[in-house]
Amino acid sequence: MDKANVLEKMQAERAKLDGLLATLSAEQMCQTTLENEWSVKDVLAHIAVWERRCVGWIQAGLRGEKPDKPEQGYTWEDLVTLNEKTFLENRGRTLNDVQADSRLAYQQLLEQVQAL
Repeated sequence: MDKANVLEKMQAERAKLDGLLATLSAEQMCQTTLENEWSVKDVLAHIAVWERRCVGWIQAGLRGEKPDKPEQGYTWEDLVTLNEKTFLENRGRTLNDVQADSRLAYQQLLEQVQAL
């Protein structure tokens, strides 16, 4: 898959996500109805954090460094713990803050991939 295909796929999938989110009210987005008592807002914050991690991995690779994956101090075997940490760190944020951060994180990832 070349860069153009990756970008096209990223944009198409983000458009699908945005379309789904547009069907939900603010109240629905904040209800803890998902597994492990997560809300849609929590999932959106989670995605933004992972998008930022991806940006960091790409930037480290471009500097010739080996990125800490998934994050410094964690291994892939620690993924449940890392995701819980991410959830707890973002749980108290407002929906507006999470939505703005999500747009910014996606834009940063998109720009990083475009620059490759």
